[in-house]
Amino acid sequence: MHSLGLASHIPSERLSEDCRGRGYRSSITLQQNIVRQVGIGSIAVVPQLGSGVCWLAKIASPFTLFAPGEIGEEYLQLRREQGLPVEEPEWHLADMVQGWSTTEWVEVPFVWIPRWIGQRALQRNTVGIIKDRDGHHRAYDVLERLFAAPSGIATYEPTEDSDEIARRLVDLLSPASFEHLVVDVLRLERPDLMWLHVGGTGDGGADGIGFRADGTPAVILQCKLRWPGWLDDPRAEAAVRRPELIIASLDPVDARAPADAEIWGPERIATAVVRHAGRLPVARPLGISGAW
Repeated sequence: MHSLGLASHIPSERLSEDCRGRGYRSSITLQQNIVRQVGIGSIAVVPQLGSGVCWLAKIASPFTLFAPGEIGEEYLQLRREQGLPVEEPEWHLADMVQGWSTTEWVEVPFVWIPRWIGQRALQRNTVGIIKDRDGHHRAYDVLERLFAAPSGIATYEPTEDSDEIARRLVDLLSPASFEHLVVDVLRLERPDLMWLHVGGTGDGGADGIGFRADGTPAVILQCKLRWPGWLDDPRAEAAVRRPELIIASLDPVDARAPADAEIWGPERIATAVVRHAGRLPVARPLGISGAW
């Protein structure tokens, strides 16, 4: 098992028949790639959102197998209490007999975890790698600081510096909360329009729409917390009165955006947040001067 975890290729004959399907083999490859990237000193992140905390620990050993011992039966009993299947115990024990040993776990309030890290930790995959945000935000550095000082975290010093506020927005906002913030800002910047947040399934790529008094759309808003490098124009080609397009992102937006789009990048968004600090709830946790 240990050699399979580190092998570059696993022949089908080394797998049981139940594990030879294409989907299962893809899952094995994904787990192998993760094993290769994790080393001693890496930081493990386990969110427990129902308790409002996140647990951090450092990896203290190479990837290995463990004998289940008494904890194996405790694990199966826990599954029974939760109404989960235990008919094939060896399959379920495999969940807990492979991995890494760690240092003592440190409890950190979930709210202290930057949203770009917390969102990744809450994704569907049981295990994964948290990628760096950009050149200014290394996931390991952020988690190392929290691991080293779990009993306290510095509050933001008051500021109106747009670059610093943009960095704080990255820490605090999820993609959905970013959309809501930009719509709120546009309500204040362009009060002549009725602004609606429409992000969701079936939105056609629009995250917000500014309507004229006659009910026709004047502006289509598309938000990308992280700029993906390109996007499809969400405006209908056949529209009689083609709406304006606003693209908002906390990353710099490059030339691959539609040529006639109005760009709201990090500095413009941060400047608008400062200008309307007294009317935006997010301004206070950001530490913006004059938000109180």
